Amino acid sequence: MKRVLWFGLALTVFAAAASARAQNTAAQQSITLYAPKYAGDLYRVSVDLQDAAYAPRLRFGDVGYGLLRVGPEVDWLEISVAQDRRSAFLDLGPHAWTDSFKVPWVEPLARLKPGEERQIFVDSSGQNGQDGRDGFGAGNGRGLSALPSTGPDQGYPTETPRRAKREAGVRTSPNMLRAILGHIYVLHVVDDRRDFYALVRIESMQRGDNCTISWKMIPAPPPPAVSK
Repeated sequence: MKRVLWFGLALTVFAAAASARAQNTAAQQSITLYAPKYAGDLYRVSVDLQDAAYAPRLRFGDVGYGLLRVGPEVDWLEISVAQDRRSAFLDLGPHAWTDSFKVPWVEPLARLKPGEERQIFVDSSGQNGQDGRDGFGAGNGRGLSALPSTGPDQGYPTETPRRAKREAGVRTSPNMLRAILGHIYVLHVVDDRRDFYALVRIESMQRGDNCTISWKMIPAPPPPAVSK
């Protein structure tokens, strides 16, 4: 089954490796984020990293948990794509705070022009067939083209054109990343008032219910060199 949600213009995140490293001496904070039990239960969904507190109910914080559920995949982190937000984040993989690793520059989102909106999508269409044909749940599910008949002797083609295979599972716009135990994420938080970097680590998680994160504020890594 395919489910795709589109809202407005493209949201993209670009990153280039830089030489900055995690600052293990920085102050470390932690909080537990909870997936909402129902639509109005949004008190502990997201956190304001600088304030080290839950965001107010009617305003999404810098990073949140539990708002996306797609089939069996129920553990996601999310950042806001509100009009004044230009934040972006990346999954750096499994790391402990004592590890030494490179922190990349994360390009913030472009400013929106009047009337523009960011694009958000969730695609759970699954994996293409082994030979590149659409697999179960993809396309129209019949293995047939959606082209109409062009004459009395021409019906639908017997099969769809072969396509490049892609990974199974859910694909999303870059404002959503899977919440994975032990992974560290780099956030570049940018809005009309703030511009800062933070590292966020998932310390514990109860599937589909809550996750405890720790985080550190870090200096901004140097931007990638611009070729002349």
